[in-house]
Amino acid sequence: MPESVFSLVFIIVMVLVWAGLIDAAYCTWAFSSGTHRAIWPIRLLQVVWVFLGSIAFIPILDLNVRVAVNARLALSSPDISDGTVTLASVVAVITACLLVPYCTLFSLLYFDSNPRSMSANAKPSGRIGLLDTVLRTGFVVLAQVVLVESTRWLVSLIFTLSTAWMAYQMYRLPHFKLWVDQIRCSLYCGVAWLSLASFVLSLTAAFHSQESANTVAFNFTWRWLVCTPIPMLIGSLLPAWRAHGLRESAKMVLALHFGTST
Repeated sequence: MPESVFSLVFIIVMVLVWAGLIDAAYCTWAFSSGTHRAIWPIRLLQVVWVFLGSIAFIPILDLNVRVAVNARLALSSPDISDGTVTLASVVAVITACLLVPYCTLFSLLYFDSNPRSMSANAKPSGRIGLLDTVLRTGFVVLAQVVLVESTRWLVSLIFTLSTAWMAYQMYRLPHFKLWVDQIRCSLYCGVAWLSLASFVLSLTAAFHSQESANTVAFNFTWRWLVCTPIPMLIGSLLPAWRAHGLRESAKMVLALHFGTST
């Protein structure tokens, strides 16, 4: 990514995150002091932190950790001044240290416990969101700090986390809407499948010459990608199978209870 584009993205991300932080601090102060008079800060807080705590969390945290670890390399410019490097690193560290606890707290507090809610994020407890945020934070830190030079260990970590999170998602069914759990399990299955392919390719490269490894990798990759919808379909069916089992168990318990009472 060119230096100017990366710098622009970094500035936009900083503005978005700090706007959310300032808004959260203002709402906290307004409610604690009893001076809350407008509704728009609450609506802005909801929109910004739902975005920051969901699809934008990993990219934004990854950007901050990357700049904090090596700002000169992240900005892709050897000519950047030392003062700019230090300033970017300090801002990135402070932003990451504030982003993680705020997203963790918001993921724990913000959930819709109404089973008839139309929201796709509606669930009976915020603990699933809390655990999700903690796992994503750990993954980003490990990927950018600990396993940055070890591709094989990194894809192994991705495979393990995706599989474990898919199993937890299927077992707990945390959302009131089953299709949300099905989509999430399908995506986790797809990520685990692709990370397994990366692990196999890393092993292939170790046992073949460069030219032979490229041919094997090409033939292997396109076949593996073509088969990707299969595990994703299986992942989407697992929550439905789990929900069906829970319904049947509930029917058996009710039948046993009423049969015994009569």
